Amino acid sequence: MTVAFLVTPMFALLDFGFDLNARVAFLDEHEGGRIVYYVVMTLLGLVMVWVPIIARPLGIVEAGINVALTALMVFLPYRDMIDSASGGGEIEWPEFPFAALAVNFVILMVGTLGGTFRR
Repeated sequence: MTVAFLVTPMFALLDFGFDLNARVAFLDEHEGGRIVYYVVMTLLGLVMVWVPIIARPLGIVEAGINVALTALMVFLPYRDMIDSASGGGEIEWPEFPFAALAVNFVILMVGTLGGTFRR
């Protein structure tokens, strides 16, 4: 699990250097939020290396927060669409970064399951 956090600088380089955001699809519109996310994840990785006993609980908490934010990214546009339709307005279909979201989900699951079931 710790490795997933320690490779965060590589994802930041891909994101800001090559405009390939594969790790934090839910923060596409918020560059400042992405920077904070990358810094916090890198720091968590270093803490996990220095204090290995808390690596698993920190990883599980981070994964839960990531899943919750991703779910909100999907749910909130649909809620807005339903509100718009119920008010008699035109339905505006939300746009999603499905490819980036799928990659983000796979990375999250591999990291979580890899850290959880590692012996």
